[in-house]
Amino acid sequence: MSHGLHHGFDDSMNYRGLFVSSMVVLSAQIMFGLLGVAVMRHLDYLQHYIHGERGNAGSFALICPGVAFFVFGMFFINVGLTHNEIISYRSWVYFMLMTPFVYIQLKTVQVFWKLKNKLLIHNSSHFDQTATTHN
Repeated sequence: MSHGLHHGFDDSMNYRGLFVSSMVVLSAQIMFGLLGVAVMRHLDYLQHYIHGERGNAGSFALICPGVAFFVFGMFFINVGLTHNEIISYRSWVYFMLMTPFVYIQLKTVQVFWKLKNKLLIHNSSHFDQTATTHN
């Protein structure tokens, strides 16, 4: 990343700026994530489409925010906090801050496998049918 900034903008890496901007993005991710979960619970979406019998390919869209939260969380911890020497790399605080991101990632993998088993493995009989063509 520092090479790209230097080459493209003739500027060096500013870790303080990355800390502030990553804090803003992470805060927005958390706020919209909590809002999204509240709306899905209110509409019983999780009950019907994850735990219930309903489901479609669009249900897999629930995987993306969990993966993005984990990836950006690692970016925030490693670039935003560690490079600014707010926390030490591989310290107990480093791993404590990592736990919510790892938890969300594990829950995301759990939801993925549940959806995969429900939609792609158990209900795959319609995929086995040959397509008919009309001349």
